[in-house]
Amino acid sequence: MPGAIPNTRWNPVDRNDQLRHALSRLSAQQAVALAQTVELQRTLGQPVVPTEAVLDGVRPLLRGVRPQRTPTLCRLVCNGFELFLTDREDEPRVEGLIPRGAIVPWWAALRHVAANEIAALEEKLKSLLAARPLSSLEELEQDAQRAAARWSAVLVAELGRAEPHPDLVKFARGAFAEDARAIARILPMSQAIAASLKALMRLLGRLDVLDGERIRELPPDAVTLLKQHYLALSEDHGTDACYLALAVTNLLAQPCQILRLGRALSWRSTDTLVAGTEFASVGDRIVGDLQRRSRAIASLLARRETLPGAAELHPLIRRYINEGEALVGEIGFRRDSAWGDAILRTRAELADIFRRNLLPALVQRVVAALPPSPSDDLSACINNDDVKTAEAADSARLLQLLAKRGERHGFAQAARAALETLGGEAEARTDAVIRRLYRDPSVIETVHPRMEGAAALFDILFEEGRGQLLRRQVANALRASA
Repeated sequence: MPGAIPNTRWNPVDRNDQLRHALSRLSAQQAVALAQTVELQRTLGQPVVPTEAVLDGVRPLLRGVRPQRTPTLCRLVCNGFELFLTDREDEPRVEGLIPRGAIVPWWAALRHVAANEIAALEEKLKSLLAARPLSSLEELEQDAQRAAARWSAVLVAELGRAEPHPDLVKFARGAFAEDARAIARILPMSQAIAASLKALMRLLGRLDVLDGERIRELPPDAVTLLKQHYLALSEDHGTDACYLALAVTNLLAQPCQILRLGRALSWRSTDTLVAGTEFASVGDRIVGDLQRRSRAIASLLARRETLPGAAELHPLIRRYINEGEALVGEIGFRRDSAWGDAILRTRAELADIFRRNLLPALVQRVVAALPPSPSDDLSACINNDDVKTAEAADSARLLQLLAKRGERHGFAQAARAALETLGGEAEARTDAVIRRLYRDPSVIETVHPRMEGAAALFDILFEEGRGQLLRRQVANALRASA
């Protein structure tokens, strides 16, 4: 009605939308500064803005920057096992990897175990963060990690009881207890592991085998140093020293190189001897990674009608081949050992599904880009599908990978048979077109794109110069009929 006062009641949805819009216009540098300020205010108990709304709004800007987060007591403790944290959620759990999603319930459970101690340490952290200039947090971090190791041991013991404390019952399900046990084993030696890795990274830096924090190669000098630290760690922590090896495994570009440490510790190069030590968990992890990679590929190939493109499959299969060869090259696997049997099973399973589903599909995709068969009309050459041509080239490259690199894995024989079949079909089709060119060179404009595409595929598939030969055959046919 005229003269009415508009409704200005606060609408939280509208305000949140306005806030997100305003925050999205910040630069990455501004977003980092704002996030650090807001987190610090929250830690100190002095929030002056809607903290969660602001952090949610700047989170997309922070993903590519990975800024240093404002310390909380939980983060200081988690620094002790940061190298073991992963975004993966493996079931069953992988040795030496702790899902990041486990942190929140683990910390909540610790609050039931040590509420007063945690509160006291959090107050100490607040006072250090509030100090100007900022005080060092190193001593508090070490104290917090030692305390959290003790709390975690109590938590694991409580979870192992037939009837855990009522406040902890909700945590005693799924893989939580397993994650808590891994944290409880790592924290007591987290500072020793950190010191060992610091010494190792200094050496690797001098040897120029680092890509940032990634280890490209684990040379003999590094293995010797790592062995010294491993033995020293085992003096105090026994078989839990394997977590030092697992931490290094998480940093290696080729994780199987950690088996060099296993050889150095056992003085033997057979898998059966290493498998009889605490290092078996490390070997299980490496072999298990190969099995998981194999299962992931097999899952993608389970149904021929829904196979991914060759460009997607190629890097997955190449990585399996590379890791399988590197693994076997690092240590002597007996075929009748548990690890040897597991590796052979991955090969057999992949070889079977390649033969049944992958190879026929790759051949079909290459054939689809060739000229039509002798019984088909040449008008089929007119529709030269760029997507189909690209998929044919990708399929040809994958066939070559399997034929060249698959010998040790049981893939090569079937791939070579597929190439032989494909070669016969391709030759029959291109020969028919060339005969037609001798009779009627006017069709060259129709067939040339497919014949050039076939020659390009021949360059990929066959090493004896068949692509160049096909191009000469087309040129000769045109000259002869001119």
